[in-house]
Amino acid sequence: MKKSFPSIKIASFALFFVLGFVLSIQSAHAGFVDSEGDIGYIVKKKMPDLVPKAPTPATAFINEPLTFSSVITNIGDKTTGDKFSVLFQQTSEADGGGSISNLTPAVFINTLAVGKSATATSPQVTFTKIGTYSIKVCADNAEAIDESDELNNCKLTNIVVKQIPEVELTVNKPTGSIGEVPTLTWTTKNDPEKCDTSGDWKDNGPRSEKGGGPEAQAAFTTNKTYTYTITCSKGSVSVSSTATVKVGSAPIVTLTADPIQGPIDTAPILTWTVENTPAICVASDTWNGSRDAEKGKAKSSPEQQPKLKATGVYNYTLTCSNAAGSGSSTAKVTITTKGEPKKPDLIVSTPSTYTVNINTLTDFSAEV
Repeated sequence: MKKSFPSIKIASFALFFVLGFVLSIQSAHAGFVDSEGDIGYIVKKKMPDLVPKAPTPATAFINEPLTFSSVITNIGDKTTGDKFSVLFQQTSEADGGGSISNLTPAVFINTLAVGKSATATSPQVTFTKIGTYSIKVCADNAEAIDESDELNNCKLTNIVVKQIPEVELTVNKPTGSIGEVPTLTWTTKNDPEKCDTSGDWKDNGPRSEKGGGPEAQAAFTTNKTYTYTITCSKGSVSVSSTATVKVGSAPIVTLTADPIQGPIDTAPILTWTVENTPAICVASDTWNGSRDAEKGKAKSSPEQQPKLKATGVYNYTLTCSNAAGSGSSTAKVTITTKGEPKKPDLIVSTPSTYTVNINTLTDFSAEV
C-alpha cells in the first residue's frame, strides 16, 4: 500500500536550519538573521573585566592604625596589558553614606592575566571614634583599562569601630621574701574575648576574660624579680598587663679611694664593701674587669691601682648584681700637681728686743 507523508514547507526547513546554525556559533560571536532571512554574526571584542572583593577586615579599634585589603580578579577574556590603579575610600557613615575621603595614595597592580587575581592593600587608616563606617574599593578607578563591564569595579563593606579591650593586673605586694605566697588580681574593660597568662604564674593558661582573683601563686623560692603577665585579646588586637614582685634586695656597694687627691704618680688604693649577697661585681671607668663579690662582702678588698700620670679627675666605678637587681658606687681621685706634695715653708720671726736685768731668768718667744 502506498504511504503518503505530510509535505514540509521550504520556509520551515530554512528556519530550523538557521536556528541550529546560530546556536552552534561560539560564545565569542553574536549571531543574527536579518529581515530578509540572511544569516550573519558579529565578532565580540575580547576585553578584560576587573572585579574586586569587599575590603577586609570588617572590624577596627579606636586609635589603632590598620590597613584594608581587597582581592582583584580579571574575569574577562583578555589580559589587562598595562598596570592599573586601585583606590580605597572611607565614608563617615555606614553603607557609603556621609562624607567620602580618598585613602591616598592609590595603589597599583601590574598586568593581570585572564582568570588571575592580585591583592591590593590600602594606606593606613586610624579611626578616632567608635561607630560604623564604610570602606569602598574601586579597581581601575582611573579608567586606564577598557573593560567589558565598567559597572562592577567597586565593592563596599561596613566597618565597625570598637573600643580597645583593657586589662590591669595587680599583686598584693611589690616586694617579698622567700617562702611568701603572692596573690594576683585582674580586671578587664571593653569586653575582651579571651585572656591568657605567661611568666611566673603557678599555672599558665587561659583566665577569665571577665576578670578574676585574688589568685594565690606558688611560694617564692629564690631571690629574684618574679614577673606575672596576662594578655587579653579581641579580634586581632591584644593588650597585656604585667605585675612584678622583687624578692630579696639588690646589692649595696660602697667603694672608697685613698687618697682622694694627690700629685702625678699617685697610686690610689681602692676598697669596697658589698651587702645583700652579690653574684657578680664588675669594675668600669678608670679600672675594669670582674671583681670577687665575696671579697667585697668580707670587707677585705684593698686593691692597689696603677700610678696616675696626668692631672685630672679619675673615676672608679664598681657595679654588683644579683637576681633582685644591681647597685653601684663610684670613687673619685683628683690629680692636681706634679711631683711630691709640696710641704709648707717654716718662717721664723725675729725675737723682739727686751731689756732685762742681770742675773734674772727671762723667757724669749718667736712666731713660726
